[in-house]
Amino acid sequence: MTNLILIYVTCVNKKEAKLIARNLIEHKLIACANIINSIESIYSYNGEICNDNETLLLLKTKYNLFEKAKDIIMKLHSYDTPCVMMLDIKNANSDFADWIALSVQK
Repeated sequence: MTNLILIYVTCVNKKEAKLIARNLIEHKLIACANIINSIESIYSYNGEICNDNETLLLLKTKYNLFEKAKDIIMKLHSYDTPCVMMLDIKNANSDFADWIALSVQK
């Protein structure tokens, strides 16, 4: 297992999530994207409490590709302040971890 991460991104809708995911797959920056439609987010922004429906994007990749992936996400994302976070993947099954490593840029 080699430095695997999950990138957590909230998007305005499923269309935006698919655009970002496909672009990252085409550039071999992620191995897989999970799109979870219609999550509810409650947050404070510009002094107001907001309550919006969003789409969650979970992206599996390697640590060394995070900055390149983040750059593309930031270019394609419609929010002024998008949520883009990196989370370490621990204890993934070895076959799945190997598949991620083989599916992305070397």
